[in-house]
Amino acid sequence: MDITLVVRPSAGGIRQHVQWLVEALPSCAFTLRANPGFWKNSLPKNVSFVPFNIRSSTHPLIDYKAIRELRSELGNTQVVHAHGVRAGLIGCIAARQANIPSILTVHNSITNASLLQKLALQIVFKSSSVIIAVSQAVADSLLKLGAPNSSIQVIGNGIPLHSFPYGRLRDKARAALNLPQQAHVVIALGRLSPEKGFDLLSESMAIVRETYPDSFLLLGGTGTEESKLSLLLENHPKNRMCGYIDNPASFLSAGDVVVIPSRTEGQSLVALEAMALGIPVVASAVGGLIETFGAGRYGILTEAESPKAVATGILKILHDDIGNSELTKSARSYVESTYSLDIMSNRVSRVYTEIAERKNATSR
Repeated sequence: MDITLVVRPSAGGIRQHVQWLVEALPSCAFTLRANPGFWKNSLPKNVSFVPFNIRSSTHPLIDYKAIRELRSELGNTQVVHAHGVRAGLIGCIAARQANIPSILTVHNSITNASLLQKLALQIVFKSSSVIIAVSQAVADSLLKLGAPNSSIQVIGNGIPLHSFPYGRLRDKARAALNLPQQAHVVIALGRLSPEKGFDLLSESMAIVRETYPDSFLLLGGTGTEESKLSLLLENHPKNRMCGYIDNPASFLSAGDVVVIPSRTEGQSLVALEAMALGIPVVASAVGGLIETFGAGRYGILTEAESPKAVATGILKILHDDIGNSELTKSARSYVESTYSLDIMSNRVSRVYTEIAERKNATSR
């Protein structure tokens, strides 16, 4: 099957999701249209990359030209799959004009949309054959904005479990990061942007260090908040900014606890990765994180925007030595049964087949 993927400007979770998806479906031929530099590693044999500039904000004239360009180049495409609403505005509208079925995957809850954004969303919703939400929380946000319930399917993110072995990497990971084997280590990883809440960590760690004064904090990732966060975290010698992380399994494995202090979150690949590795997680009780952690059965959920609540969660894990406990074992089992890459890719593949067959049936 020939699939055209259109991806909005992205880093972190969306980019990783797309890369894992195409690698998991070698029988499909993908044409990937995204901003230059999107794919960092060598391309799989089933993927052709076409640089395609999509702006991060709406610009009617430029968007119109992008739609025309894409529509003229769809060729033998059987399905267009757009990732992110901005990509949907280009990809799904171009697909509709070319009479090709399309899928919109929405990776984040949409809140506080402007009037212009709401109007654009209505057009995208009407142009999409299927809307995939990565969590029920994302689906609920789309329903509030008028997305038709009949078009929405919830398909959670999936991770390649073989890349995240349970409880096997800790000593090696700490050695690679020059961390003492017996140290208390708090890890955070993600796009450095306001919604991720990493600015709360300096105050949280100050509270943690009242009990564990030699605790380390390692923050991995890049983004618009990098300079601001560097200034916030330079107040303690055991706070480290680690930049772009090309091996999240090794980085996360160095921690006693992984912290996800998000203000909003569609789901979080980092949560799934930590759970698979057997590392306890403290996360804000927002968006898809509540589902991911089974309402607190597989991790510690805390009040959002609260450094004290985050610190309390970290201290509970450090004090109770939760690593390699029933909590982490059950979290790994939950990821295996619900959020594996095989489960996700098989479900997406079925959507490809269903909408392509539906199109063929109506064309006869």
